[in-house]
Amino acid sequence: MTPEIENTSANAFPGRLLQALPFWLSLTLIPIAYIAAANGGWTLLLMPLATWGFIATMDAVAGVTSESLDPQTPVDQLFWHRAITLIWPPVQIATTFTILGWLTWSDHLATWEKVGVFLGIGIISGTIGIVYAHE
Repeated sequence: MTPEIENTSANAFPGRLLQALPFWLSLTLIPIAYIAAANGGWTLLLMPLATWGFIATMDAVAGVTSESLDPQTPVDQLFWHRAITLIWPPVQIATTFTILGWLTWSDHLATWEKVGVFLGIGIISGTIGIVYAHE
């Protein structure tokens, strides 16, 4: 039997925040997308490296938790997990369309660099967006 957890904000912070913190690292991909869009060249590699390499490295360092949260966990104790899944869609949409508009009307990148930026945005959107969509 699991003892009942008292419904207090102390349960949501800092313990639950620490559990959800790896998910919040996905927001670090947004400035990386803007850096690649601004500079092109070798910075185009930052998006796939950060998305696949950095996150995999963080999993290896922090350890992967193979168990899911209890489906019976009260919603108020999932604040930090839910917050990132609610924040990500507008951030992803804003980033995608801002960079799309910017690169459509600018000439500071070659065509292959623009394609590279859009591929990187697709990698970020697919890798993070699909995971959060399932949550």
